[in-house]
Amino acid sequence: MGAVWSWLLGSGNPSQEHLQPASLGASNVDSITQHATPAANFPPNVAVTGRNNPVFLNRVEGSIFNFYAETPKNEKGHLGINCAEQLKTYYLKEMSTIPIHPILLSTTRKIKDIFIQLLLRKETHRTRRAEKGVRLRADSKECYPDNPIMEPLKSQDDLMQLLIDDGHVVVVGTAGKGKTTLTRKIAYDWTCHASDSCLSLFKLVFVLRMKEIQVGSGILDSMRKILPTDVGVSRRHLQHIIHENQREVLIIFDGLDEASSTVLEGPVHDDDYPIKDVLSAKALRNCSVLVTTRPHKMDQLRSYFKNYTVVETTGFSSDNRNKYIQQFFSDDKSIGEALIKEVDVTAFIHTLAQCPIMLLLLCLIWNHDQTLPQRLTELYERAVNVLVDHLSSKGSPNLHDPTKMDALIEVIGRVAFEGLINPLGERLVFSPEEFSNNLEYAFQIGILFQETRIVVEHIVRTINFLHKSFQEFFAAKFLALKAGGQIREKLLPLVTLETIQEKEYLLRFCCGMNQEAACAILEHINGLSEDLQTPAYLWIQSFSLVLVFEAQSPDLVKAVGSRLTLKYKEDFSAMVYFLQWLPDFVRLDRLNIHVTHIHAQAASRSILEQVRVDSLYFHLDLTSMNSGQFLNQLTALRENIASMPHQPHATRLYLTTDGCDNHSNTEECNTVGIQISQLSCFFRENQTLKNFGIGLAGNIIRSEVQLKDFVGTLVSCKATYLCIDDNDLHGSLGILSPLFQTLTSLVLRRCSLTDDDMNKVSRFVTEANNLTCLYFHGGNFSQDAVYTLIDAINQNESIDLEKLYLCDIDLDPSLVSRMVLEKIPHLKEFKTGFFAKRE
Repeated sequence: MGAVWSWLLGSGNPSQEHLQPASLGASNVDSITQHATPAANFPPNVAVTGRNNPVFLNRVEGSIFNFYAETPKNEKGHLGINCAEQLKTYYLKEMSTIPIHPILLSTTRKIKDIFIQLLLRKETHRTRRAEKGVRLRADSKECYPDNPIMEPLKSQDDLMQLLIDDGHVVVVGTAGKGKTTLTRKIAYDWTCHASDSCLSLFKLVFVLRMKEIQVGSGILDSMRKILPTDVGVSRRHLQHIIHENQREVLIIFDGLDEASSTVLEGPVHDDDYPIKDVLSAKALRNCSVLVTTRPHKMDQLRSYFKNYTVVETTGFSSDNRNKYIQQFFSDDKSIGEALIKEVDVTAFIHTLAQCPIMLLLLCLIWNHDQTLPQRLTELYERAVNVLVDHLSSKGSPNLHDPTKMDALIEVIGRVAFEGLINPLGERLVFSPEEFSNNLEYAFQIGILFQETRIVVEHIVRTINFLHKSFQEFFAAKFLALKAGGQIREKLLPLVTLETIQEKEYLLRFCCGMNQEAACAILEHINGLSEDLQTPAYLWIQSFSLVLVFEAQSPDLVKAVGSRLTLKYKEDFSAMVYFLQWLPDFVRLDRLNIHVTHIHAQAASRSILEQVRVDSLYFHLDLTSMNSGQFLNQLTALRENIASMPHQPHATRLYLTTDGCDNHSNTEECNTVGIQISQLSCFFRENQTLKNFGIGLAGNIIRSEVQLKDFVGTLVSCKATYLCIDDNDLHGSLGILSPLFQTLTSLVLRRCSLTDDDMNKVSRFVTEANNLTCLYFHGGNFSQDAVYTLIDAINQNESIDLEKLYLCDIDLDPSLVSRMVLEKIPHLKEFKTGFFAKRE
């Protein structure tokens, strides 16, 4: 028998000796009956073979007798069907490519050219209490689920090893996370005889797409459908092949969530196995089984068989996201590189780009338009449409029924909105009962997914949105349907200086969907003000620009603030939109421009030519560029400033770096050192700039020699502003002494300062006649040191101090408050440690 099975599985060629009577006890069925020993006592359905040692062959369906008896003599070749080779032929034809369009599935690329490894994490048998509680109902107490501890899988081969070790594995992931593509890659790799892969241990691999399995089909019929029809493989053929080799057979069920209960559990032929029996390990239990599904079907799968090893796919890492883009644009790498930069500098695209199907959408748009939508609302509208169209392409009917979609938005949008405005705190997790009867439809599209969680001894089922941004999108859809009433009555009262950043996406979506809502929102946020220009307040000013851009309404441009920040690509697009509706030069109190990439320099030049700016800030990140790139940035910066028809009253350059700390290598530190030298040259060549200043964040200054040289350069160009963050300046502040003749602002944050350092600043302050702002954040200071500083400020009658910040300085804040207000009465404490001049 072994020789016959070996050939059936494709590991050998048929030969006469394989089919000799000795192999089977007889050359064919006729000879079996001829040589059978007569025995009147044997039942009529039993034949006997073997002359000296009789073997009884039961003539029932599925017996060895019937397995061979059903094959005529002239069709013995059919006994040698090479299932493995037939499967490999099929997979080479059907699985060697993958669609590169979410709707037009005939548009494909070779899988070896486009497939990128997914992020896979294995669920361990250990749990950890969630750090953040969830409310399953609006008025319920927070509960803290026990979340499984996940371990990363390094490669697809690790997944295959899990299958070999554990037998039953499920890959779970939300819509568009690459589950089907992963199964195609497994089939393709097995076909290509990867001898160094764990896949080589499987003689047979069956990939079954659950949506294609018909009612009444069992596992064997489903397998037969991917084998050629002209070879006539019967269920019994497959049954025997698989039974004899179960430990070397891999069965993949792709898309459990796409199969109905009738397909899984319905009756099948007597000589077949229901799909459910294989999933539940009641049949073919020694085969390796891999299931892919969306999360909402996990409870059903576990009810079949509780010992599945769970692997989660979360999409792409940042590196693999970039590799996918590069491979998608392999014919023109420059286009791919441009898209990678676009993703890097567009804040909200990061969220979408982790999901393979959304990244595919971005690649298609970029390939067609050479740009991406800069409006958040437009991009998410297209993303949701892709989810719906992708499901439609799989054969699901009526997904574009407007009535059905409106009903869905009404229900899930209401739940989404009520979760975001819950008075006890945002709810991002919900109970199934809150969604009425709309869950299955939302699961199919991929907007929602279900999880089963353990809370101590209880099991709870929770409903989640694909991402919080999608919850905000559908909440805004609900609000847009309700016009402005719900926004004014329920949303805007919750939008304050402290909470507005939490509501950013919701407010942007609302403005993008309804102009009446946009008008109400802009009116409200422009009424949020404070006396101090804190980062939160400055953020709101820039946010007004983004909201006007989302609304695409020229009537709203007057609502834009006068202190703006351009950091991400969408900010620059919003600014261009804003300026095109204002014919004259726009007057701005402050403009912050982040120019990490050269294209930002190009975009900023046209903007600077149309504005009058009081204080102009340029931000550059040294981490992302080498010394040559940094020099190019400084050159472009000089040209942009020179091109401004109206020079700013004050120009400041703020540099940041994540590198060159105590763990950095010599090359990184040398690069930063070269960049500082280039910066010094820039200062010396641009001494005509008015009220020039510099900010350094990160451990950029590495020695007193470097600091002294740098300060000397600042003195020569009469710098008026110096900000240093996260540099260890303890014992080195004496070097700053010459700067106090011109400085108007000195900001020192987290610089490891002590009393000695503050006392040095106090001595310099007595002669710092132009100083208007002094900022200490962090440090270890005594009461005496602070008194000395305050006295020095009082002694210098020329100082008109407008702002004094003494925050987190290791003293009781109430004590600091009394000391400052007692000695400097013209200042008022607006926030803890923040003192500003009274109006």
